[in-house]
Amino acid sequence: MFNNETQAARGLCKHEAGHYVIGVVNGFDMGTCKVRLGMQPGARHGESEIFPFQPLLSPSDVQTYIRRRIEVLYAGCLAEAELGGKVVESVFSSCIRQAANQDHAKARELLYVLGNFCAPVSARLEQRKDFANKLDLEVLNAAESKVLANIERINKVADALRAKLTAFDVDAALTNDEINLLLV
Repeated sequence: MFNNETQAARGLCKHEAGHYVIGVVNGFDMGTCKVRLGMQPGARHGESEIFPFQPLLSPSDVQTYIRRRIEVLYAGCLAEAELGGKVVESVFSSCIRQAANQDHAKARELLYVLGNFCAPVSARLEQRKDFANKLDLEVLNAAESKVLANIERINKVADALRAKLTAFDVDAALTNDEINLLLV
Protein backbone atom coordinates (compact mmCIF):
# COMPACT_ATOMS: atom_id res chain seq x y z
CA MET A 1 0.00 0.00 0.00
CA PHE A 2 1.30 3.45 -0.91
CA ASN A 3 2.02 5.97 1.84
CA ASN A 4 3.22 9.49 1.00
CA GLU A 5 4.16 10.08 4.66
CA THR A 6 7.26 7.86 4.52
CA GLN A 7 10.76 9.23 4.99
CA ALA A 8 11.49 8.36 1.35
CA ALA A 9 8.53 10.40 0.09
CA ARG A 10 9.28 13.34 2.39
CA GLY A 11 12.97 13.32 1.49
CA LEU A 12 12.39 13.13 -2.26
CA CYS A 13 9.84 15.95 -2.26
CA LYS A 14 12.01 18.15 -0.05
CA HIS A 15 15.01 17.44 -2.28
CA GLU A 16 13.24 18.60 -5.46
CA ALA A 17 11.64 21.55 -3.68
CA GLY A 18 15.14 22.60 -2.57
CA HIS A 19 16.40 22.63 -6.16
CA TYR A 20 13.32 24.52 -7.29
CA VAL A 21 13.17 27.22 -4.62
CA ILE A 22 16.90 27.98 -4.74
CA GLY A 23 16.64 28.09 -8.54
CA VAL A 24 14.02 30.82 -8.14
CA VAL A 25 16.08 32.60 -5.45
CA ASN A 26 19.11 32.55 -7.76
CA GLY A 27 17.17 34.15 -10.62
CA PHE A 28 16.66 31.14 -12.89
CA ASP A 29 13.44 30.58 -14.79
CA MET A 30 11.88 27.36 -13.59
CA GLY A 31 9.31 25.01 -15.11
CA THR A 32 7.67 21.92 -13.64
CA CYS A 33 8.77 20.18 -10.44
CA LYS A 34 8.00 16.47 -10.39
CA VAL A 35 8.76 13.31 -8.43
CA ARG A 36 8.14 9.57 -8.75
CA LEU A 37 8.63 6.98 -6.02
CA GLY A 38 9.12 3.34 -7.01
CA MET A 39 8.10 0.25 -5.06
CA GLN A 40 11.68 -0.90 -4.54
CA PRO A 41 13.74 0.77 -1.80
CA GLY A 42 15.78 3.61 -3.30
CA ALA A 43 13.75 3.68 -6.51
CA ARG A 44 13.06 7.36 -6.85
CA HIS A 45 13.19 10.04 -9.49
CA GLY A 46 12.81 13.77 -9.32
CA GLU A 47 13.16 16.67 -11.66
CA SER A 48 13.10 20.41 -11.15
CA GLU A 49 13.00 21.87 -14.62
CA ILE A 50 15.46 24.74 -14.91
CA PHE A 51 15.99 27.08 -17.83
CA PRO A 52 19.54 28.35 -17.26
CA PHE A 53 19.39 31.14 -19.83
CA GLN A 54 20.95 34.32 -18.48
CA PRO A 55 22.94 37.05 -20.21
CA LEU A 56 26.64 36.61 -19.51
CA LEU A 57 28.45 39.74 -20.61
CA SER A 58 31.71 39.47 -18.71
CA PRO A 59 33.96 36.93 -16.99
CA SER A 60 32.50 38.12 -13.68
CA ASP A 61 28.98 37.32 -14.94
CA VAL A 62 30.14 33.82 -15.89
CA GLN A 63 31.66 33.22 -12.45
CA THR A 64 28.53 34.42 -10.66
CA TYR A 65 26.34 32.29 -12.94
CA ILE A 66 28.42 29.16 -12.26
CA ARG A 67 28.30 29.72 -8.50
CA ARG A 68 24.51 30.15 -8.57
CA ARG A 69 24.06 27.06 -10.75
CA ILE A 70 26.19 24.94 -8.39
CA GLU A 71 24.15 26.23 -5.44
CA VAL A 72 21.00 24.94 -7.16
CA LEU A 73 22.63 21.55 -7.72
CA TYR A 74 23.59 21.27 -4.03
CA ALA A 75 20.29 22.67 -2.75
CA GLY A 76 18.43 19.39 -3.24
CA CYS A 77 20.57 17.34 -0.87
CA LEU A 78 20.92 20.25 1.54
CA ALA A 79 17.14 20.59 1.77
CA GLU A 80 16.67 16.83 2.11
CA ALA A 81 19.24 16.79 4.93
CA GLU A 82 17.72 19.74 6.83
CA LEU A 83 16.31 18.89 10.22
CA GLY A 84 15.33 21.47 12.81
CA GLY A 85 17.09 24.34 11.06
CA LYS A 86 20.39 22.51 10.57
CA VAL A 87 21.83 20.30 7.85
CA VAL A 88 22.59 16.78 9.05
CA GLU A 89 26.02 16.09 7.54
CA SER A 90 25.63 12.31 7.33
CA VAL A 91 22.32 12.62 5.46
CA PHE A 92 23.79 15.22 3.09
CA SER A 93 26.87 13.06 2.40
CA SER A 94 24.78 9.97 1.73
CA CYS A 95 22.46 11.90 -0.58
CA ILE A 96 25.24 13.52 -2.61
CA ARG A 97 27.07 10.18 -3.05
CA GLN A 98 24.02 8.08 -3.90
CA ALA A 99 20.69 9.63 -4.87
CA ALA A 100 22.16 12.82 -6.30
CA ASN A 101 25.43 11.59 -7.77
CA GLN A 102 24.58 13.19 -11.13
CA ASP A 103 24.01 16.56 -9.43
CA HIS A 104 27.36 16.18 -7.71
CA ALA A 105 29.13 15.25 -10.96
CA LYS A 106 27.71 18.36 -12.66
CA ALA A 107 28.73 20.52 -9.70
CA ARG A 108 32.29 19.15 -9.71
CA GLU A 109 32.65 19.82 -13.42
CA LEU A 110 31.36 23.36 -13.02
CA LEU A 111 33.76 23.88 -10.09
CA TYR A 112 36.67 23.09 -12.40
CA VAL A 113 35.32 25.57 -14.95
CA LEU A 114 35.01 28.16 -12.18
CA GLY A 115 38.54 27.32 -11.10
CA ASN A 116 39.75 28.14 -14.60
CA PHE A 117 38.70 31.73 -13.91
CA CYS A 118 40.04 31.92 -10.38
CA ALA A 119 43.09 29.68 -9.98
CA PRO A 120 46.53 31.11 -10.66
CA VAL A 121 47.62 30.48 -14.24
CA SER A 122 50.84 28.83 -13.10
CA ALA A 123 49.06 26.35 -10.79
CA ARG A 124 49.79 22.68 -11.35
CA LEU A 125 47.07 20.02 -11.47
CA GLU A 126 47.20 19.18 -7.74
CA GLN A 127 47.07 22.88 -6.86
CA ARG A 128 44.06 23.31 -9.14
CA LYS A 129 42.32 20.35 -7.48
CA ASP A 130 42.98 21.88 -4.06
CA PHE A 131 41.68 25.20 -5.32
CA ALA A 132 38.53 23.50 -6.67
CA ASN A 133 37.99 21.84 -3.27
CA LYS A 134 38.21 25.24 -1.54
CA LEU A 135 35.75 26.70 -4.05
CA ASP A 136 33.49 23.71 -3.47
CA LEU A 137 33.34 24.37 0.26
CA GLU A 138 32.73 28.08 -0.33
CA VAL A 139 29.84 27.47 -2.74
CA LEU A 140 28.42 24.67 -0.58
CA ASN A 141 28.36 26.99 2.45
CA ALA A 142 26.60 29.68 0.40
CA ALA A 143 24.03 27.13 -0.82
CA GLU A 144 23.46 25.89 2.74
CA SER A 145 22.82 29.44 3.94
CA LYS A 146 20.27 29.98 1.17
CA VAL A 147 18.52 26.69 1.86
CA LEU A 148 18.23 27.38 5.58
CA ALA A 149 17.05 30.95 4.93
CA ASN A 150 14.33 29.61 2.60
CA ILE A 151 13.39 26.40 4.40
CA GLU A 152 9.79 27.48 5.04
CA ARG A 153 9.29 28.10 1.33
CA ILE A 154 10.98 24.79 0.49
CA ASN A 155 8.73 22.95 2.95
CA LYS A 156 5.60 24.55 1.44
CA VAL A 157 6.54 23.31 -2.02
CA ALA A 158 7.59 19.89 -0.70
CA ASP A 159 4.30 19.45 1.18
CA ALA A 160 2.24 20.41 -1.88
CA LEU A 161 4.27 18.04 -4.05
CA ARG A 162 3.95 15.21 -1.53
CA ALA A 163 0.17 15.74 -1.42
CA LYS A 164 0.09 14.95 -5.14
CA LEU A 165 2.18 11.81 -4.68
CA THR A 166 -0.55 9.15 -4.46
CA ALA A 167 0.83 5.92 -5.98
CA PHE A 168 4.04 4.08 -6.77
CA ASP A 169 5.59 4.64 -10.20
CA VAL A 170 3.32 7.58 -11.05
CA ASP A 171 4.61 11.13 -11.48
CA ALA A 172 3.44 13.81 -9.06
CA ALA A 173 4.01 17.30 -10.42
CA LEU A 174 3.56 20.97 -9.66
CA THR A 175 3.60 23.55 -12.43
CA ASN A 176 5.48 26.79 -12.22
CA ASP A 177 2.18 28.63 -11.73
CA GLU A 178 1.16 26.37 -8.85
CA ILE A 179 4.52 26.86 -7.16
CA ASN A 180 4.44 30.63 -7.68
CA LEU A 181 1.12 30.74 -5.79
CA LEU A 182 2.77 28.90 -2.89
CA LEU A 183 5.79 31.22 -2.82
CA VAL A 184 3.83 34.49 -2.64
